[in-house]
Amino acid sequence: MPIRTKASHAFPMKLPLAQRLRHLLAARLVGVLLAVLVAVLAAGILVTTARVRQTMAEGRQKAIAAGQALVKNIDHELDSHVYNVMAMRNVAESCLSGYLTRPGNPADRLRRLPERDGYAALPPGKDEDRQAHGRMVGLGRTPGPDDPVVEEMRMAEALAPLMRAIRDRSPDTPWVYYTSANAFMYLFPSEEAEEFYFTPDLLEMEFLTGATPQANPSRATFWTKPYTDVAGKGQMATVSAPIYQGDSFRGSVSIDVSVKNLQYIMDMYPLPGVNAVLVSDDGQQLARHTFANIPHGAKGYEFHSLPLKLVPWRIELAVDERRLLQDALKDQAALIIGMLLIASVLLFSALLARHARRVRDISIHDGLTGLFNRRHFDEIASYHFDAARRGLVRMGMILADVDYFKKFNDAYGHQKGDRALAGVAEALENTLQRGTDLAFRVGGEEFLILVTLHEQETLHPILAKLNQAVRDLKLPHKASPYGHLTLSLGAIVIDQRAWMDLDAAYCRVDEALYQAKSRGRDCYAMLEAPPVETGHVC
Repeated sequence: MPIRTKASHAFPMKLPLAQRLRHLLAARLVGVLLAVLVAVLAAGILVTTARVRQTMAEGRQKAIAAGQALVKNIDHELDSHVYNVMAMRNVAESCLSGYLTRPGNPADRLRRLPERDGYAALPPGKDEDRQAHGRMVGLGRTPGPDDPVVEEMRMAEALAPLMRAIRDRSPDTPWVYYTSANAFMYLFPSEEAEEFYFTPDLLEMEFLTGATPQANPSRATFWTKPYTDVAGKGQMATVSAPIYQGDSFRGSVSIDVSVKNLQYIMDMYPLPGVNAVLVSDDGQQLARHTFANIPHGAKGYEFHSLPLKLVPWRIELAVDERRLLQDALKDQAALIIGMLLIASVLLFSALLARHARRVRDISIHDGLTGLFNRRHFDEIASYHFDAARRGLVRMGMILADVDYFKKFNDAYGHQKGDRALAGVAEALENTLQRGTDLAFRVGGEEFLILVTLHEQETLHPILAKLNQAVRDLKLPHKASPYGHLTLSLGAIVIDQRAWMDLDAAYCRVDEALYQAKSRGRDCYAMLEAPPVETGHVC
């Protein structure tokens, strides 16, 4: 009988008929089973696809509903300020109409501020709680007791209880105030405005100009565009309402809303799988959901615009279609035992990753100063130098050494020496403002700094700031000719045109440090490639 290969499907010759029938049926059965399997797979794919699409559609609706809930939450926060400013307007105009009165004459408490070309009022009463009153400041001449503007000032002070109630209900509200067209302002709370004075530019602010008859003939409540607070409380927007005495415009009542508070609402509101950005009517981003940085029209996202009710702002939603697809697939494939297994693996992985990260952090940080250590520098330096070689970055390399530190230890002891090193490290790190700037402790009193430079940027300002930061510590050092702890710095710039490898760069920056020390310390020296340039005469 001939030998059969693996590829052969012929029956052996001279098999009995029954045997040949069994072979034929078996072959047909395999075909039937394969056909059934293909049909089942096809049906499964069709059903799964339909369910995935349905689940994704439900996910989109949930995302939009979550965005609408966020809009409702922000609307509620802003609506409360609108209603409060309307309440202040009612009280203010009632006072000006004579329905509400307040005893006393604010002019009796006005004090001239000649250096400010204006005036400020003392709080009413000697022993009253200052937190119950606002700060009255004005520009120009000081009104007398019979001046017509005194009636307006009395009205402003009558708003103090309502202003305090607004602040008590919303402690994150930066300011509540009345601004007069007669160049004075009543600002609450007073204890946070002790250094605030009325300046001419306040008369041009939108919270006042937007209330004038020319800008607002319908006397409607309005919102300003976002701006930077002149009193130093950051970015904010203001809801204001005009104040009239009959047909005469007097000023505006206002409540500020901090952009930080809007950001807090965005961050605290869960939006799984959705990126949300709060945008003003002129397209300015006011706040955004955590990790939301999706350009409009980006692939893989479905965009929705949800307007707010009383403010001309909107929430821009970017629904992550890939996230929806992943969630839909997981939903179809999830079995209880699989979920438990995945949860167990994830928990174990999280604990393991957390432990590994902790070990990693300990291994790359200096225990005394908290800066990165020499080991971490050796790990990452090659990447930075390679980027400089390829022209991707200009880099400054700075070697710093605490002057006469051995004498400091001898004079004050190693414990104070350790505290001094920690203080120097903190000063260096606080001086480096950019996230790309890195500081390392590479020796006993030696620190190494890598900074990223722009195309035309030089190291001189950074070096001068580092020197000054250590001087500003004012740590006494009786063994130093300067009388306090100082720092010597050597620096080089590394880029594609002036590149050297790590060993050469370290030697070069060490040479620059030596030059700074040879010029008397407490200064910096730079070595270019190859000419020498010093920061100042040491």
